[in-house]
Amino acid sequence: DYGLIAYGNASKSNLTQLDVISRAIIRIVLGSRLSTPTEILYAESGTESIGTRRRWLATKYIINLGHRPYNPMYTTAKQMQESEITYPARSTPSLRKDLDAMNTIDIQPWPEIPQLPSSYNYPPPSNPAICKTLWFPMSKKKAMECRIETVNLFN
Repeated sequence: DYGLIAYGNASKSNLTQLDVISRAIIRIVLGSRLSTPTEILYAESGTESIGTRRRWLATKYIINLGHRPYNPMYTTAKQMQESEITYPARSTPSLRKDLDAMNTIDIQPWPEIPQLPSSYNYPPPSNPAICKTLWFPMSKKKAMECRIETVNLFN
């Protein structure tokens, strides 16, 4: 999956070979026969064909990239979408095809970004919140030693 976006410009025969290999792996994992239809293989394994998966990953990458303006690829991808350059059929960058597909369904991957980044540093979610309460007026050790006094607190 990680390098699948790079196969956008690969020839159809190479993509077909990858698809055949991936289906063979799925058949081995599921223990199904060669006669099992591909749609059933994909449904049983919860996967899609290489082409569908690549388009989904590329669209996800572009949308994530649109929210990271300091990424070096951000300006390149944005210029690629805004340019009017027409590429030859076999030389079109794969991201350009996906950007065009996103335009046809009105998905805008480049939201407005603030001029300055936020100066507030959010605490990491692993740190517990600092919260001092005086709800229970005695320590756990004292509560275990004096059970009668602990019970009287709640009565």
